[in-house]
Amino acid sequence: MKIHLKNNLRRTAAVILMICTFGASGIFAAAAGWPSYARNVTVNKAFTEMGTQTDPYSLMDACYMDVFRFQVPAGGKITVKMKGNTDSVPCFRLYRTSDTENYLWFGYSGNRDGYDYSSGGFWSKWSFNLGKGNYYLQVLHSAGTMNIRYTYTIGYAPKFSNSAVTGATGYSKAMQVRWKKASGATGYQIQYSLYSNMKNARTVMIGSAAATSRTIRGLKSGRRYYIRIRAYKKVKEGGSTKTYTKGWSAVKRVTVR
Repeated sequence: MKIHLKNNLRRTAAVILMICTFGASGIFAAAAGWPSYARNVTVNKAFTEMGTQTDPYSLMDACYMDVFRFQVPAGGKITVKMKGNTDSVPCFRLYRTSDTENYLWFGYSGNRDGYDYSSGGFWSKWSFNLGKGNYYLQVLHSAGTMNIRYTYTIGYAPKFSNSAVTGATGYSKAMQVRWKKASGATGYQIQYSLYSNMKNARTVMIGSAAATSRTIRGLKSGRRYYIRIRAYKKVKEGGSTKTYTKGWSAVKRVTVR
């Protein structure tokens, strides 16, 4: 009984992969009209759908699809994470909106990275770099993945490097902090505190990515200060601006005279 069950599962997986690979050969991309069914979605937000035969667009009755349009506001890393409610997940393809004949990425249903015990269902994750622009996420459903509820998250983080404190000099009630320039950043956040665990830290915003030093005044004489830094980048997403930050650098210390 177990042997028959395993064989049936293997056959089902093979059929799913064959159908999705068949779609990847260009039949889906060559057919006209599917971009008009795209719905707009936002990066870094999850959305849940159900793949059914009532989906508005199908090709040769082999696969059905959902199509989503999203925007990458600045070049960076995109992470597509999908979770299904069974042991199988839909295939997907990624296109530039300016080129729907050639897909950039193909994720197939055999990819399973783990199981979500809190809500049930397997999940998969793919990561790749994309430039600024608009893209389509095309989710494909075939016999093995029909009527499966799935959740997609299109994670996004802009590309920029981090910084680190390169030196600090104490003066009378002041200190000068120097740091490494971060590529692609908008600016920096400097934190300083009287405690090594950064308790009650104060933050200084540096709005220039070209800056590499700052003098902080109004400090206590004869006290040791702990300092750290991180780079940030502001990105316009839709009608608002979002700030992305890197992790804090290692802590340095300096004594103020």
